[in-house]
Amino acid sequence: MGETFVGVDVGTTFIKAVVYNADLSAVGEDKVRTPWRQTQSGGDADPDAIVAAVVQALEGALARAGTVRVDALGVTGMGETGVLVDGHGHPVAPAIAWHDRRGLAQAHALARAVDGFAESSGRAPSPLPSVVKWRVVRDDGLDLGRVRRWYNMAEWVVHRLGGQPQTEASLVSRTGALDVRRGELNPDAVHWAGGRLDWFGAGRACGDARRSCHRRAAGYTVLTLGGEVRGPTLATVGPWAEGRLRSIHTDVAFVATNGLSLARGLTTPNPIEAEVKRLIIQTARRVVLVADHTKINHDFFEAFGTIADIDLLITDAGIDVATVQELEAAGVTMVSV
Repeated sequence: MGETFVGVDVGTTFIKAVVYNADLSAVGEDKVRTPWRQTQSGGDADPDAIVAAVVQALEGALARAGTVRVDALGVTGMGETGVLVDGHGHPVAPAIAWHDRRGLAQAHALARAVDGFAESSGRAPSPLPSVVKWRVVRDDGLDLGRVRRWYNMAEWVVHRLGGQPQTEASLVSRTGALDVRRGELNPDAVHWAGGRLDWFGAGRACGDARRSCHRRAAGYTVLTLGGEVRGPTLATVGPWAEGRLRSIHTDVAFVATNGLSLARGLTTPNPIEAEVKRLIIQTARRVVLVADHTKINHDFFEAFGTIADIDLLITDAGIDVATVQELEAAGVTMVSV
């Protein structure tokens, strides 16, 4: 079979594994439902159960590919979910789901306590950043003095599969602990959460793209809109971006949303971002909306599109049957991944 490469995605709904041959053609795949324990605020998971589910998905994908050989393995996953471990490498707390709503009070306290947090981290002070989740478990009684390392979920999986402990630079930026302007940890944010700077190794880019991947990308050009970049979301907005959008035409637009409902269509909290999204839809011959089930049946301040604007909805398996039937009755074509 030649060289074999495996990609693993530790996703919100499923943990997926895909086996590729030397030509980067998929030859086997499998998926296992992510083992969340449901809570009123969202959910959390046993970090060891996550690893067990990864192994199960890997075994299934390799069996379908008819091989047991793996030359290289790449892992991606949830950005803000991770694992706090003690000096023996054992988890000391559940892995809180990135979408879990615990931490609203702590997020407000973070905004007051750490001056310029959003500007330095590129993250809004909300329950999403990992630093807020650390403060939550601390406030719930966990002694963070026992903790010796933080692993983002992808780092945790790689380590438990036999890799050396690493701190991946882009994943650190998802925690809220990194000052992205200086490329250094922000001690104010880390210490506010009850953490320590030595929970992290030296941040580095982990993994290298194969030359064949570069060859496949040759001939493509990436264009950016320009304009003002909003601190909380890093969205490009304003007259420059809007002016550029009014002069172009696209075949397919992939659009995200904060809310989707039959009554109000596509909505977002910010009117400036809404205008950019509205123009993106107008420029496109075909609109693909990417929204997991947590966005559906929620409305926000500003509408930027209607149900009729959606040519395809890509969502996850968490969407309930009744909602699927309602959207399909309204003419929405859906794909669940």
